[in-house]
Amino acid sequence: MLRIHLLHIRNTNCRIRHLICSCKCLKIYRQLPPKHQNGELLLGFGMLRTFNPMPAFSHTAEITYFINSDHTGKGLGKKLLDFIEKEGRKKGITTILANISSLNTGSISFHKNNGFIECGIFKKVGKKMVRYLILYGCKKCSNKAD
Repeated sequence: MLRIHLLHIRNTNCRIRHLICSCKCLKIYRQLPPKHQNGELLLGFGMLRTFNPMPAFSHTAEITYFINSDHTGKGLGKKLLDFIEKEGRKKGITTILANISSLNTGSISFHKNNGFIECGIFKKVGKKMVRYLILYGCKKCSNKAD
């Protein structure tokens, strides 16, 4: 998992996150697939984490996931998203938020194609190397009210 995350941090425009999360913040965790025919090969990982610890936000979670760059465009992201959404609903999650770098056009398209809508743009909220990041805030609601 760490290897995929580090590759994305070094070679793409993904956001830099703390690599160690407390178990309290993890709602759902899934690896795709756990084994490959030639031994262990982690193709991706994903999780929902608490958006805000206040009870009023208990139905909302933030999604984070990465797919090994050699395996994107093969439907793994969709399978992982579907699994995470299903497990999130079991835990009462009705709204999923995603923050995506404006430079990550593939991720923006993926989210739009999978029912996320843009709900905000955050300029200069992060910095990678010497470049400021612009994040697109997106959300997906499992109920019809948004």
